[in-house]
Amino acid sequence: MVSDGEDFAFTRQIDGRLEAFVLPMAGGEARQVTHGLDRLQAIEDFDGRGSRLLILKACEDSPPDAPVVAEHLPYKLDGVDTAAGQRIELGLLDVDSGAYCCLVARNGQIKEARWDPCFKRIAFVQTRQGRERHWTDLFVRDADGEVRRLTDALPSVGGIRWSPDGSRIALAASQREGEAIVQLYVVDVDSAECHCLDIEVDAPDAVEWQEDGLRLRVVQASRGSSRVVTVDLSGRITVVWEHPTRQVLGMAACGAALCLLVAGPDAGPELWIVGAEGENARRVSDFNAWRGERPPLDAQKRQFRVPDGFGGTEEIEGWLMLPEGEGPHPLLLDMHGGPQSHVRFEFERLVHWPVLVQHGWAVLALDTVGSASYGLEFARRLCGHWGEIDWPQWEAAVAHLRNEGVCDSCVAVFGHSYGGFLAAWALTRAPELCCGIASGPIANIESHTGTSDTGYYVGPYAMDTDEDYRLRERSRALSPVTHAHAIRSPLLLLQGTDDQRCPRGQSEELLTAVSRSGATPVRLTLFPGADHHVSTTGRPSHRRAYYHALVDWLERWRNNRSRPVSDLPTRPPAETPASDARISEVRSAPQ
Repeated sequence: MVSDGEDFAFTRQIDGRLEAFVLPMAGGEARQVTHGLDRLQAIEDFDGRGSRLLILKACEDSPPDAPVVAEHLPYKLDGVDTAAGQRIELGLLDVDSGAYCCLVARNGQIKEARWDPCFKRIAFVQTRQGRERHWTDLFVRDADGEVRRLTDALPSVGGIRWSPDGSRIALAASQREGEAIVQLYVVDVDSAECHCLDIEVDAPDAVEWQEDGLRLRVVQASRGSSRVVTVDLSGRITVVWEHPTRQVLGMAACGAALCLLVAGPDAGPELWIVGAEGENARRVSDFNAWRGERPPLDAQKRQFRVPDGFGGTEEIEGWLMLPEGEGPHPLLLDMHGGPQSHVRFEFERLVHWPVLVQHGWAVLALDTVGSASYGLEFARRLCGHWGEIDWPQWEAAVAHLRNEGVCDSCVAVFGHSYGGFLAAWALTRAPELCCGIASGPIANIESHTGTSDTGYYVGPYAMDTDEDYRLRERSRALSPVTHAHAIRSPLLLLQGTDDQRCPRGQSEELLTAVSRSGATPVRLTLFPGADHHVSTTGRPSHRRAYYHALVDWLERWRNNRSRPVSDLPTRPPAETPASDARISEVRSAPQ
């Protein structure tokens, strides 16, 4: 949805096709602008004075049911499926007549676009051409129709915003191919000079220029949290608003004030209004009042002294959720994805936290080495060392909690995406864990690099090498499937069948490896038609089933005490059919 200050422009699906609508902000009926425009993708900007919409529209080079021919990477995208042969062009839509004209059409895809303050020039982000098209660059289409490229050294560009005088464009971009951390840059439109302001951006779509054109307001990722700051063109930061137990998930100007989307481990997300300088903060919505009707969640920010992986120690942070009553309690280690992310308070990611706490579980969510928001060195140190240096940090934190009497011998692991990798890795290293859950995991880094929609460039970055031999060597050494014979704790795999980020074959490889290696209980739950985000944006029925499966598995095995490794066979006895041994083991387990 975009606005020109008087009207909203938005898309709505009608008969399987996106159509454009305009709705007066003062109220009234929405007016349909398009009637059957082929393959409308998105509305990018609104010129109210000229009654024009800047839109993106798909162009197919072949019929939808034709064979797919892939000649470039990526040829598929999670949540989209096949992308080979598809082009996204930039066009102009007349609000009054519905007439459409193309402005920029090239091979590749245009990702986003913005008019300058005078509605004469257009900045847009487009993927590159050639065999690999994951890089994106910033372009400007001048008033005379000439197109100029302004960036060529930044792998991933987005969140473009014109300065008030139209002389600069702010954007969020990563520095290295495959890196998930994005920083704030400012580009001079005339000279194409690009300057990094050295601030980690947590919400790229929420970057805003101040009226003086000399400062920007940004949601910054900082030490496991998200706060609103202003940053001037020299990189000097001033904190506008932050909260010790809340994160800012989104931001937009609201007259002279700011509208923030705020959430915590025990509240939200809700809308807050704060002054331009952070004063008079107040919550103005009550969308999630039902959460206040539940028992409050005891969430504590904790610090732990842990090994840094290279002979020293360092302090990491995280969140500990505790049930009522004295410990020790069973403990779930909840591992975030990325790994270049941090513990996030979007409720759809932590539905299970309050449920498990009510069942008597403690939950620990840490920002171990590799996490975002603690600086590039901290994040990049994990490259080439997945599992090797972050899992020992979890073990050290558990040891601290056990010494404090917080947790007992029942410790379980759970994670999604990279968190799923780490949960599986932990099971290969710690047979004493009571159970584990790996959701949409990376189980075989080598095959993931070749089959994931982003694996061909994320894999070399994650393994810290472009050399083929070294890449394969490190991938195999760090893959849970390589060490699956050591898994002794019950494992649940949760997987979307249409996941292109961590394809279903990853879970299937781990299922097969564990099943063939011994009598360890293992279960794969598939969600038909679901992509990588089944637990957050999937069908409501899938999300309900997902979290029921998660909680039920933990409850089922909470009293499991894994036997010593020597008591468990590495493979079923030769005289017993493998399938019978596995079925017998699973059926004899507690229900």
